[in-house]
Amino acid sequence: MSIDRSSNGGKKGVRSAARFALLCVGVLLGAATSGIAQAQVAAGTVITNVANLQIPDANGGKQTIASNPATLTVGEILDVALVRSGGATGVIAAETGAIAAVTLTNRGNGNEAFAIAATPTDASVRVRLVAVDVDGDGRYDPKVDRALGDDRLTPSIAPGATLALLVVLDPVSTGPVDTSVAVTATAGTGSGTPGTVFAGRGDGGGDALTGSTSAVARLAISIGGTPTDAPRFEKTQSVRAPDGSSAAVRGAVITYTLTATFGGAITGARIHDGVPTGTTYVAGSLRIDDVALTDAADTDAGAFDGTAIDVALGAVPAAARRAVMFQVKIQ
Repeated sequence: MSIDRSSNGGKKGVRSAARFALLCVGVLLGAATSGIAQAQVAAGTVITNVANLQIPDANGGKQTIASNPATLTVGEILDVALVRSGGATGVIAAETGAIAAVTLTNRGNGNEAFAIAATPTDASVRVRLVAVDVDGDGRYDPKVDRALGDDRLTPSIAPGATLALLVVLDPVSTGPVDTSVAVTATAGTGSGTPGTVFAGRGDGGGDALTGSTSAVARLAISIGGTPTDAPRFEKTQSVRAPDGSSAAVRGAVITYTLTATFGGAITGARIHDGVPTGTTYVAGSLRIDDVALTDAADTDAGAFDGTAIDVALGAVPAAARRAVMFQVKIQ
């Protein structure tokens, strides 16, 4: 993996897997990482099906017998994403404190509230409050923006919707500060390994269950120090086994997310990543900033040459990020 700036189980497990598959009827669990092929079915949707049996009658016609209806309720998938928003890192001043702006996305298929935790890595700062950035300007105005309660639970967010949040920090002592804050968003319904079920707690009275993110998103934000234009590059992965678990077994699909964050504007950067030994590339899985790319070396920004993916990032403005995603399957 490189960034180049110079060139342009047992029975219980079986039952859990079966239940997971039933709850996910019509739901695209990987929409945020493997491409949105269609809208997710809303949690709480009731799916009903009636079959017909036709038999000949005594008059040479046909008699139709309807089956009993088979009904199920689509479960609520609990998934979340959290990213930094706003400009580059700033320095805390004793008089004004500092604000870390983040964007939360409900990646599930149901309405969900999320608990926000913000923890400084040392005692040089303290968290004053977490607020919804109502006007989206990245600044905290108590007359406009809405501070979360003591439980720091957000309002309920619709599937696919985003919420701008502000973590307002105060310095403990005067002088410059160089620290970081760990921000975590957890689904209010619950969290756990992918496939964890919360019976009867989903939208519409159906079950809720955790998706690929385990219903938790984490983000570390640097506060203070000396601003820098040096890019940051991070690779994360998630695993989806054929049984719906996160086990790294044959046939499991690994989704890689490569995130490049730039302090200053840049042109000509590109991301290159080889397919690991023991895996095969999943055709058509390449994306940048959730936009699908073709595998062929054509007019779009990405390509797969049979051994590696390569994506040109184009003209990137200051304080921006680019996220490239692709999938491989374990052989």
